[in-house]
Amino acid sequence: NGSATLGLFLPNNDCQGELGFYREDQQNIPGTNRHVRVDLYVKCNNNPLLIIENKVKDFATNEQLSTIISAFEEYNPTYLLTTLFHFDGLEYENWEILTYEGIGNTFNEVDLNEFQDMNGNNYSDIIAYYRTFLQDLASLAEHLPITNNYDFIKDFNNDQLFDLLNSIKMWEAYQRMRASHLVHNYQIPYDNIITKVSVNHKKATIDFEYPLNDNYSIGVQLEGSQFRRFIKGSEREQFADNLMHINLFFNDNLQLLGYKPNFHYQKYPITENVPYVKLYDQINNILNCIHVHIEELMAQIP
Repeated sequence: NGSATLGLFLPNNDCQGELGFYREDQQNIPGTNRHVRVDLYVKCNNNPLLIIENKVKDFATNEQLSTIISAFEEYNPTYLLTTLFHFDGLEYENWEILTYEGIGNTFNEVDLNEFQDMNGNNYSDIIAYYRTFLQDLASLAEHLPITNNYDFIKDFNNDQLFDLLNSIKMWEAYQRMRASHLVHNYQIPYDNIITKVSVNHKKATIDFEYPLNDNYSIGVQLEGSQFRRFIKGSEREQFADNLMHINLFFNDNLQLLGYKPNFHYQKYPITENVPYVKLYDQINNILNCIHVHIEELMAQIP
């Protein structure tokens, strides 16, 4: 029943025609050769009515949501962000937010017998199971802390939390969510800074990258209890040696490490749970130094 399904997310819709549901569909962005993938969107009489972006492991970025809007602007649909995790103050321009807890509550208000297909097959048992699953996920999310401290890495948590989340394959999701929260609250000091979040070996990895040219970049990376200065580039070893030789960016008294084909870094320990603002200050001090010495850095590129 398309109408009943739509009502879970857009209860006051006035669609009187044919509904179409499209999952993980790629949409072209008018006037460009780019496209964007949409988690779910609903058409009424072949016109986009509802656009849904679903977030389970992290928080959306403004850039991501703005790109989605640019693909549908001419239709003026409703934009809805569904999210497992949330915190006070989470908001995005032009987007409504519906938590998994809210979806579960909506299920409680509808007659599950409405969910039948055109052949009269009743899916109330499946929907009831899905409702319980959503509510259990939402309950778990509510009990996971979201603070403004760098307290989510394994080194600063007891083994009980790690063992519990790891046993239900949620530890990496928790790491990604908290890392994206850290980035969400960060104000980039320069427009060209690129932030990235990933999870490697059960550790959140957060990049604050300053591009130098098409082939080289420099910046700061957080991974677990390590605070890293890094460079990326095709001739990374020569670039790193040049920087160490003039004692710029890299410390010539520290070991230089590397992984991937083009990544070199030096690491410093993060020994305690610190507020985000303290990390932001340390990150921005380095990015400011890069900005001030940009010509000297560029001159060391092989």
